[in-house]
Amino acid sequence: METIQKIKKLLLCQMPGSACNLRCEYCYITNQNMCNSEIRKLDHSPLEIAEALSVKRMGGICLINFCGEGETLLSEEALELVYEWAKDGHYIEIVTNGTLKKRFETISKYPMEILSHIAFKFSFHYAELKRLNLLEVFFDNIYLMHEAGCSFTIEMTPYDGIDDCKEEILAVCEEKIGAPCHLTIVRD
Repeated sequence: METIQKIKKLLLCQMPGSACNLRCEYCYITNQNMCNSEIRKLDHSPLEIAEALSVKRMGGICLINFCGEGETLLSEEALELVYEWAKDGHYIEIVTNGTLKKRFETISKYPMEILSHIAFKFSFHYAELKRLNLLEVFFDNIYLMHEAGCSFTIEMTPYDGIDDCKEEILAVCEEKIGAPCHLTIVRD
């Protein structure tokens, strides 16, 4: 049985670049026409970043909240970072729109000792997922990560544009996960 170690620090890490595959009407990335920007390469390799934030250098295990300006997992480097951080013993909370099937398939093949250190904050962009016919993909990716051993939450940013479909959203959540999603605020 794994010994539980106290988390020493919370690190808020942002994946650079504002590229996103969704166009949510309330999002500052969409409203500033930044969605189509190219996926930025990191200034340092994922291994160098992982070494800079190693358990040893941080003085213990950290909870790393990993979020992009746009979609966090668009970059291949994001997966490498997550893997290296988890391999070192950190816990990673990945904020994602949950639509990139191939990324989740890759993550699902990680060893259990890595997967047990990963949690997802799935951003439930209901109107956009519905518009793009991605609701099933979104929930399939959640199921895949759950079955792989990862923890998750489903969070929605409330805004006026979804006011007329509150009951529909609640019904979908009840059907798919047996509970309502969380509500959250966006970062500015």
